[in-house]
Amino acid sequence: SLSLGIGYAPFWLDGKTYAFVYTQENTQEIRSGVVGELLPQPILTLDDLLPYLPNESGQHPHYRFSYAFVEPSVPGKLFVAVLDTTSQTIYVLAVDYTVGDAAHGDAAHGDIALLMQAGYHSGGMLSLSPDGHWLLMTGFAQDDPATPYVTTLFMHDLRTGVTRSLRMGDVYNFVGGSEFDWSADGKWLAVMLGTEGFVLSVPDEDYIQFVPYTGGLCAAVSWIDK
Repeated sequence: SLSLGIGYAPFWLDGKTYAFVYTQENTQEIRSGVVGELLPQPILTLDDLLPYLPNESGQHPHYRFSYAFVEPSVPGKLFVAVLDTTSQTIYVLAVDYTVGDAAHGDAAHGDIALLMQAGYHSGGMLSLSPDGHWLLMTGFAQDDPATPYVTTLFMHDLRTGVTRSLRMGDVYNFVGGSEFDWSADGKWLAVMLGTEGFVLSVPDEDYIQFVPYTGGLCAAVSWIDK
């Protein structure tokens, strides 16, 4: 058996290569290895990301990896979430990576880009659209001090690099469940708005429709077909 060390947030890079966030004293890095082969090796460290992480608050930042993932619809991209616990800001970065010789369990990273940032809240979600065009994240908007705890959906277009945002409402109205959901074909996006209703959107066509309702709290949205 292999001792992998102390870590969390495991995920797969491909059918044989696993990865996870490794943590030991002051060391935090993403390590990868092959099932049944050798010890996992570091492929990305916090130091690699520091040049891409702004410190807009002026405070001394304290970064840690939250999690990372890959999606088959966006090959060669590793999406990484990093939390600054000082400013409570979550940053999402895209990292180009390659998996090397599976017999040696090696992988390497390439270009790095900061995609989005938001005020962190514990119930935040991060996911890709089924077609791999949109990266979605929920968090607190940081551009309006008057409404610091309004949950906002950030939608980053991976083709153009443009990020849109949609205010979802008071986060304390949400009691769990999925805050947004894609139709199976990846065209339609449903987003809940707390006590007001929900939104149906086609991001690729800049279409949005508000659907009001009365009689209670919308705790989750989900598609049952395309």
